[in-house]
Amino acid sequence: PEYFKIVDGFTLKEIKNQKRHKLVVACTAVWAKNVRLIDNMILKGDINRK
Repeated sequence: PEYFKIVDGFTLKEIKNQKRHKLVVACTAVWAKNVRLIDNMILKGDINRK
C-alpha cells in the first residue's frame, strides 16, 4: 500500500492504542496498475454517535 494508517475517527490523527478512542478507522491507499484506490473502514464505534 501507498499508506495504511489507524486513526481516531473524529480527529483523523494516527493512534497507537484503540482502547482510548470511541471511533477507530483504518485508512489506506493503494495503486492497482494506473488506478489509485482509496478506502476507509470503521474498526470500532459508530459514526453517528460521539
